[in-house]
Amino acid sequence: MNRPLLLIATSALLALAAACGGGSTSYSNSAATSTPETRGTAPTTAAATSPPTAPVVAHARTTVDQLQQATLSAAQPDIAVAITLADYTVTADKQSVKAGTIRFIATNVSVDHIHELVVLKINPDGSFDNQGEIRAIASQQGGAVTLHLQPGGYQLACLITAGQSGSAVDHYQQGMHTDFKVE
Repeated sequence: MNRPLLLIATSALLALAAACGGGSTSYSNSAATSTPETRGTAPTTAAATSPPTAPVVAHARTTVDQLQQATLSAAQPDIAVAITLADYTVTADKQSVKAGTIRFIATNVSVDHIHELVVLKINPDGSFDNQGEIRAIASQQGGAVTLHLQPGGYQLACLITAGQSGSAVDHYQQGMHTDFKVE
């Protein structure tokens, strides 16, 4: 790796590590405190769940995954997918796309609710792997995340639970998810 590229990669890794924090967290009842921004997380493992309960997604972060995600966030996407988040609905302008680098652009059209967009890969056993997310998108705001996705079944979802971000209900249980295919 040449020196300028190594410096850029190191800077991106340090910035991402500072923004994301260390360790692991789960999506149970932690409050979303981030501002609307581009935020992707590393692929992770998750416990098996079946709708209508919200998927449990663990966030395991490693140095290599953070560097890869920082590089992907800066990558030129092959395609963009516009996502509209309304009260308890997720609507994508495309139901399927070709595998590759995909930019998800989410807009929260809700008048008074915070939402988030989480891209979940559906595993053969029914569990989910978090591929990336945009946390805490305020009312009438938006955000974007760029991910490199392999072929398979996915869900685009809001995983805000009761008590999180001022919500009285679990958004996933209210139906705030949609299937999405990567071919």
